[in-house]
Amino acid sequence: MTRPWLHRGRTPKFKGRPSDYLRDNFYYTMSDSFRMAPFLTTLLEVEAHHIMLASDYPHERIEDAVRFLSDLSFAVDDLVEIAERTARSVFGLGRA
Repeated sequence: MTRPWLHRGRTPKFKGRPSDYLRDNFYYTMSDSFRMAPFLTTLLEVEAHHIMLASDYPHERIEDAVRFLSDLSFAVDDLVEIAERTARSVFGLGRA
């Protein structure tokens, strides 16, 4: 098995830090994160436009996710971003 990442000169040249790629190129769900600490950590790292409302059905109920989000004392715009806009953007669903 070859491992090109081990050979000098054959490794990709990244211009940013790994955290930059995780923040800018990945989207995160709230599934299994209906606790304040992990949710706030994610929100502070990637901002609301990279977080989507989700549940891990049948292990979690979407009602629990909605209740958790509804109970937060955040700006309405951030809540709408998480509950709707991010998913619409990622999946190309357009406007409601």
